[in-house]
Amino acid sequence: MLRIKPISFKIKLTLLMLGITLALGISIFYIVYVSNAKTLEVQITRRLEGMAQITIDAIDRMLYERFTNISLIASDPIISSRISSPELLTKRLIEYRNVYKTYASLSFFDLNRIRIADTSMMHLGRQHAAVQWSKDAIDNKRVSIASDIRLAEDLKIIVIYFASPVKDKNGNVFGVVVARMPIGKLYDITGKAAGIHGEDTSVDLVDKNGLLLFSGYNRKGILKENFDEWETIEKSMMNKKVGSIRRYSHHMGLKEENITVFANEEGYQDFKGNGWTLIMHIPTAKAFAPAVELRDRVIAVSLPIIIFSIFIVLFFANSVVKPIIQLRDAAAEVGRGNLGIELKIKSRDEIGELTDSFNKMSKSLQETTVSRDYVDNIVRSMAETLIVASLDGAIKTANRSALKLLGYREEELVGKPVNMIFTAEERLFKEYDLNNLIKIDSIRDTEKIYVAKNRRKIPVLFSAAILSDNNGMPQGIVCVAQDITEIKSANERLQKFSNELQRSNKELEQFAYIASHDLQEPLRKIKAFGERLKAKISNALDAQNRDYLERMQNAAERMEGLINGLLTFSRVTTSAQLFVSVDLKKVVQDVISDLEVRLEQTHGCIEADTLPVIDADPLQMRQLFQNLLSNALKFHKKNEPPLVKVYSSLLKGMADKALSNNEFCQIIVEDNGIGFDEKYLDRIFGVFQRLHSRSEYEGTGIGLAVCRKIVERHGGTITAKSSVGQGAMFIVGLPVKQKGGKI
Repeated sequence: MLRIKPISFKIKLTLLMLGITLALGISIFYIVYVSNAKTLEVQITRRLEGMAQITIDAIDRMLYERFTNISLIASDPIISSRISSPELLTKRLIEYRNVYKTYASLSFFDLNRIRIADTSMMHLGRQHAAVQWSKDAIDNKRVSIASDIRLAEDLKIIVIYFASPVKDKNGNVFGVVVARMPIGKLYDITGKAAGIHGEDTSVDLVDKNGLLLFSGYNRKGILKENFDEWETIEKSMMNKKVGSIRRYSHHMGLKEENITVFANEEGYQDFKGNGWTLIMHIPTAKAFAPAVELRDRVIAVSLPIIIFSIFIVLFFANSVVKPIIQLRDAAAEVGRGNLGIELKIKSRDEIGELTDSFNKMSKSLQETTVSRDYVDNIVRSMAETLIVASLDGAIKTANRSALKLLGYREEELVGKPVNMIFTAEERLFKEYDLNNLIKIDSIRDTEKIYVAKNRRKIPVLFSAAILSDNNGMPQGIVCVAQDITEIKSANERLQKFSNELQRSNKELEQFAYIASHDLQEPLRKIKAFGERLKAKISNALDAQNRDYLERMQNAAERMEGLINGLLTFSRVTTSAQLFVSVDLKKVVQDVISDLEVRLEQTHGCIEADTLPVIDADPLQMRQLFQNLLSNALKFHKKNEPPLVKVYSSLLKGMADKALSNNEFCQIIVEDNGIGFDEKYLDRIFGVFQRLHSRSEYEGTGIGLAVCRKIVERHGGTITAKSSVGQGAMFIVGLPVKQKGGKI
């Protein structure tokens, strides 16, 4: 029978590589002629659209910077002050112009559009004509961004106008800050887009009504003509962010196809945009020239590459087969037990990597015993205890930490049941049988009790996992544990300290309450006998003795006030009521009614906005607002009636509160009084702390301390913001819902 000689690996590899090369060459040829041109055109179109989008985004960012600048200037304390002189305003505007060098000029107009101040100090006292920026800033009271782009006669340049209303401290508009920026900034941004295809690219900027704002071809027609292609482009946009169309136009008597790319303005951060559209026109032949050129090059280069590749295939087929034969022979030697063979194949490709791997494998086989010892040393040196048990629960391995913790020698543990190191209640398979442990694969961070050789019980953080072979078959159980004796001891000490602290706090509160009551009786006697003494012998006393008697009575009254304040402070906790649903609006209205006489005396006013309904102690909420509103009326300016505002907002969670998923209300009590220096912020909430003498303002200095204790009892926070002479703002944060009960 005739035997056919099998085809060698070299011939197979050669034929395979030749086939791949030819198939690859034909595929490249097909892609170039059929699909590559269209793909490249799409990519170029996307790149042009991307450039248009980048350009309009750059314009948005530039406008946002102007929006931020003009808003900041308008809110400047000097600019927003009604008493600033024109000279002072001009000086301040010049300082801002030196900072923001983008602007050609900065001006300040009153509501009649009369120029009050200007960095160029020209046309002062003249009324400006009513234009878009004045309608935006004066009539609509909003920031006007690039509403006008026109020639500034005094500057002899085309400028973009930005304007912001100026408000006084009461929020009333009394003027306008106007900035003029040279249009060259737009040229810089759009010039980058136009520079891609040189002079053949035109860039236009159109507003939402189709009015031409900017054109690279027509710089003098700004805001004076409609964009003649707007209807066609507007239909193509259809609410798109970016897009493109192809259309024909006549240029120098020739009909030429152009690609028109547009991108709509989206705004940037707080600036919502003006609804502008950037439009780029590029001749199709110019835009897609790289695609056509690339296609022709690939065609010209593909055929020679295919021919050259055939010769390369023949060469590499021979170079690949030779080291493979050497590897085959070396593997056969290793299989016969001849370890330590090292191949000398010099190659930097995958064959060289395969050779290196073979040499490392051969060397590793010689060092297997050493590697096993290395792993064993790592296991024995672990800080955590490691015990490996068989599937029937017999201990196979225990590391050094386990032996030290339990007090056993290795031979005393190996082969013994693993349950001997657990208490009867904590046995490994008591809660988890073997099948269940295999099913869940592991036990993680479970607290258990180890039993040492001396029967000492050791709390540990225990984890266990199934040890499987390469086929996923269970081979044993790996147990890892960490001694937590010190941690548990520390937790117990902490709990004991917490209990002692709670008991001490209760005793202190009880002591303050009892002490306040016990002090009332002798104080009442002092006051009563002082009144009797004054009634009987007042006329017989000289002026100095009468003064002594009055001082004694005044001191008794102050003492009574301090005792009552201390009693009030202690009752925040000792006399606390259950939390119920409380309408804070109703509470504030009741407090305002109680303060009616004080309001008439001071000619004051309290404005209360809508306040939420929350879970709280109603009496303590009344006391909280009574103290805050009384303070606001008390510390008012002598020449100005007090005005107090109460308003609120809802917040989701608070950073340092356990009720992180709860909704919080933020209540603000704001006044126009004398204020205080914020360096005394911590002091004003202390017991008996005062910032003013008793001769200036009455009181015991305990009201805000009571407020803080009430707020903290409700799981909230209280703070304040103020400056001397500028009023004060007290900010109270309270959870809307409580867990219930009495704290």
